[in-house]
Amino acid sequence: MTYDEKIRWLRRYQDSLRREDALKWKTERMQARDMGVSPRVSRMPVAHGAGVAAGGMPERLAEAMDELAAQKTKSKAILRELKAVIRRCPSSRGRNVLCGAYIQGLSMKNIARELGLSRRWVTQIHRAAVEKLTLDTSPLDW
Repeated sequence: MTYDEKIRWLRRYQDSLRREDALKWKTERMQARDMGVSPRVSRMPVAHGAGVAAGGMPERLAEAMDELAAQKTKSKAILRELKAVIRRCPSSRGRNVLCGAYIQGLSMKNIARELGLSRRWVTQIHRAAVEKLTLDTSPLDW
């Protein structure tokens, strides 16, 4: 696997979290609309939607909540895979940099500040750690 393919593989967790946040926001808006309130200002009236299912919950909202639950499950699975791969990194500094970048979502600048290193040195550690990673999956699996 090339360096760029490894980077794309490592970024899957943060991408998954962004998708999860978008779905969370979507379901909050749908719930607020169906209850007749604004999602951010709890007592602001808004128009009600149609399409209420037999149980009283709009079908679209039920589908969105199912999609959010599936995305959360996917995010957890990706996180488990990512942690397993990062644990195999031979360098403790490499593990710290990879965790900061791909699990915590920190920038190289913030990782450098946290580790007390220069950003340039952190970038070099990152590159070396990614190059040494061995992934048990092909790009087609993700």
